[in-house]
Amino acid sequence: MERFLSAFFILPHFWHNYGKSVQKHAPGQFVNRLKRKAENVGGRVVEINTYRTKLSQTCICGKVEKKQLSQRTHRCSCGVEAQRDLFSVFLAFHTNNNAFSRRQVAEAWPSAHLLLE
Repeated sequence: MERFLSAFFILPHFWHNYGKSVQKHAPGQFVNRLKRKAENVGGRVVEINTYRTKLSQTCICGKVEKKQLSQRTHRCSCGVEAQRDLFSVFLAFHTNNNAFSRRQVAEAWPSAHLLLE
């Protein structure tokens, strides 16, 4: 009976913390696995600080505008319009040391905007 009671009290504690453990460790495991797979095919993974870059909120002109998650199109008063996720990837492609070069992005935009609409 004693073993049953101790297991009974341990399991709820385990389940209570299980989600937190997965949340804490799973992203790191995913990144490690992604890096290994990229290295196997001769590529690499570049991590970008999303807090500093705010790619989904930033425009080519430098304007930063907070958007609702439900807003799936990036539209700016400077005339740039593109699907939000694709535009973020475009900006990420031109990101170096957690900052993107507005000059490089502005030069690359005329040939890329047709693909991102």
